[in-house]
Order: sequence, then C-alpha cells, then structure tokens
Amino acid sequence: MRKLVLIFMLLLASRAESADLLYFEAQGVAGYSSAQHKITYHSAEAHDVMQKNSVGFDYLHKFSGSSGDWGTAALQARFAYNDEQHNYSPQIYNAWLKAKSSKGGFWLGHNRVAFGLASYWDTHADLLGDLTMQGINYDRDWGTGWSYDTENGNISASLTSGTGMNYRAKGNWQAAARASRGVLNRDNYTGGVSFMAGNVLETMGYKIMNKRPQNLWLLGADIALNQDNFEHKFEIDAGKKAHKPLYAALYRFSLKLDAEERWKLEMQPAYVNSLHEESWQIGGGISYLLTADLTLRLMYQYRQQKADNVYMSQLYYYLPI
Repeated sequence: MRKLVLIFMLLLASRAESADLLYFEAQGVAGYSSAQHKITYHSAEAHDVMQKNSVGFDYLHKFSGSSGDWGTAALQARFAYNDEQHNYSPQIYNAWLKAKSSKGGFWLGHNRVAFGLASYWDTHADLLGDLTMQGINYDRDWGTGWSYDTENGNISASLTSGTGMNYRAKGNWQAAARASRGVLNRDNYTGGVSFMAGNVLETMGYKIMNKRPQNLWLLGADIALNQDNFEHKFEIDAGKKAHKPLYAALYRFSLKLDAEERWKLEMQPAYVNSLHEESWQIGGGISYLLTADLTLRLMYQYRQQKADNVYMSQLYYYLPI
C-alpha cells in the first residue's frame, strides 16, 4: 500500500505545473510526556499520524468543460519522521476524485466519512485532536461517498472500508450518513445528526491493532457555532462496538484574541467509554500566526488513561507555490 501511495504522490507532483492549487507543507513538532519521562516528537500516540516532523504537499486540480467545472482531484500527503522507529514513512490524507452533478457531488478515493464533526471540520494540522484521534470514526477512509447541498443545509452519505489510513479488504466495511441544517460559512452555525454502521478494524494510523473486524453502530449529533470572536464545536455519540456500549463526547471552545485573528486560544475536554473502558482528556492551546504562511502552536493536555501530562509545540508551514 505504501509503495502505491508513493507512486501516486510522485506522479501527481510531476503534474504540478497544471495544478490549480499547490501548497508546500512542513512542520516541526517537539514536546514532553510526563508518563514517558522524555522528550517526544509526536503529538498523539507513536503509531498515530498526527502530528510529526514532516514535509509534504497539498494539491488540488479542477476539471473543466464547455459548461464549466465538472470535477476535482485532490492529493494531500507527507513524509513523516517516526521517532520511535527512527525512520520515515509516507502519509496520505486527501486522495480523491469528485464529480459534480445536479444530483450532488460523488467522490471516490480517500476522503471524509459522513459522520459528525469530522465530516467537515479539518483538524489535520491541529495539536488538539478531534474524536477521530480518540478512536471514534476515522479522519479519512477509503471508499466512496455522496454529498448534496440543500437550501438550508446538507445531506451526505459514504460507504468505506472501515480501515482509516490503510486499505484492507477482509470482510470490513462502514456505512455512514449525516443530515444537517445551517451553512457554517454563511449562517455562522450548523447542526447535524449522523448514523454509522459496519464491521470495522481497530487501527492506529497505519497500524492495524486487531485484524478481526468488530461490529459497530453509532448515532451522533454535532453543532458548530461562530459568534463574534468565539467558536464552539460540540459532538456527542452513542452506540455499540463489538456488542459493547460506546459513548463519546467532545467540546472545542476557541477564542480569537485580536481583530487580525493572529492569536487564538483553545480549550477542549473529550470523553470516550469504549469496550467498558473509560478515557478522558482535557487540554488547551494557543496559536499565533507568525506570517501568512507560518503558524506557531503550543498545547498542554492531560490524558487520564496513562495519567500523562503532555506539553507540545509545533511550527507549521503552509506555503502556496
């Protein structure tokens, strides 16, 4: 799989001259874990893809005809340093083809699952992760999906592999759907309800933790609200995984500290009860836009499961080419 990803990255990068949008991406990450008693160079678990010292690109190409744009291709990928294994590995996020029609947009590839905040909230550069980093849903998954914008909201559905970053076909699958009201960029709010079902694999980044698919069904509700210089995001989910209760909740509060929106303060508690095991995290961070292309982020987070105090810093560079 990683060889295929590498080939895809090189082929698409070779077409950079025809890209509508192409960005160079790089980040430096370092922090301290009280549970490990050492400096670490990853913001989550060692096998997770977020966040590590890496370089990569974000590519977007539009297809046009006589009647206008009819489709889009995207690839966002990195080469990341794994400090536990002392090696480098490719990471792929967006890798999809999308076609537009009067019936909505249809996509194929590696894209967002139609469930909860992760269906529209991009956290791939954040130190504070959403519920996908707590093992609820996937940040991206391999498969296909559909999205239709209504007058007052959106309806979307996806059918994916249930493997996350890696692709594997061993009886695993995941179906999801979400209906929402409100357009965040227009109305300053959106709220949705979601449903998910399938047989999914327990994964952490590209590592498969359990090769036997587990039965899953989940109901969720999410809200995003922007008000003056305040931003609120909330999600609550309930269902069953491997025939055992599953509950999760997250709230992200953001405060823009200046009129230019260079400073942002964030706080976030998150709670998960899965397979009769409870875990919760609480933390906060501050970010400062040093230049139009360079962001500094600082984070503190307490992770109850390992009684871990984590202090993390990040320099994130996102430059249009």
